[in-house]
Amino acid sequence: MPQAATATHSPDDVIEYRAGSTDKCRRFVKYETTDGEEFESCIGPDGGFVEEVDDDGDEERTEFDRNGIVRYRRTEEEDGDEEEWIYDGNGTLRVYREEEEDDDEEERIYDVNGTLRFQRTEDDDGDERERWYDETGTLRVFQKDDEDGDDVRRVYDANGILIESDRDDDDFDD
Repeated sequence: MPQAATATHSPDDVIEYRAGSTDKCRRFVKYETTDGEEFESCIGPDGGFVEEVDDDGDEERTEFDRNGIVRYRRTEEEDGDEEEWIYDGNGTLRVYREEEEDDDEEERIYDVNGTLRFQRTEDDDGDERERWYDETGTLRVFQKDDEDGDDVRRVYDANGILIESDRDDDDFDD
């Protein structure tokens, strides 16, 4: 029986195995192998999830709705790097977030058509960059705020041509 649920492992590798149903899951499977891999899956009337931990300690969780459409996905590597994806009811990516172990961060927001509309990055030095895009995906505003006081703001027209640029550099304020 464990072979069906653990296609990549022999039955001898499985140290814990449970299958059946629960209050929320019509079909539930959970197992752990001797090399530290873990797998858990729940499928119910309102959707479900699959959660895996590999032998390096990296984790991945995917959640889906009653129609089988992925609504949420998250990965966390053993070294602390994390990624997160959030999808709408049509399966379109709406939000993406990444945070690295060294505190670098990125966030992207997409519209209902899957077009990137906003992007923010921040590095471990506190330097932040933001980009706003229009409904066609054309960059319209770029803003950079550096921890050392160098700030930049650029505005672009619908064709992506620079129409305004402002810079505030603390080095020149003296």
